[in-house]
Amino acid sequence: MTPKMYLGLPLRRQIASNWFATILRADNKGFGEVTPVFKREEAQQTGPARYKATFKAPRDGEVFVYVNDSVIGFPGHFDMFYRPDKSTRMTNKGKADLTIELLNK
Repeated sequence: MTPKMYLGLPLRRQIASNWFATILRADNKGFGEVTPVFKREEAQQTGPARYKATFKAPRDGEVFVYVNDSVIGFPGHFDMFYRPDKSTRMTNKGKADLTIELLNK
C-alpha cells in the first residue's frame, strides 16, 4: 500500500471489507449495505472475464452501487484519492459493466 492508502484506511466506506470491494445498498436511508461475493464464470473465448453474484436486498428501494474506497466529505478534497499518484504513476480508476436482474422469489 502507498502512504496515501494508509491514511485512507479509516476513511473507507466499510472498514472491515477489502479495498475496492463492490458494495450494494437498497434504499437511500440508513445502513444495510451488502458486499456480494463474486464468482468468475467459465472462461469466455473472447472478451474480458465475467463475474456473477447473487444477493438479497435487506429492503425495497433504489439500488446504489459503489466500491469500498476512501471518501473525504470536505470541499476541495472529494477527489483526493482519485488523483494520479506521482510517486508510483498509478491512477485510481477502473471500469465495469453491471447488470442487475430481479430474480423470482
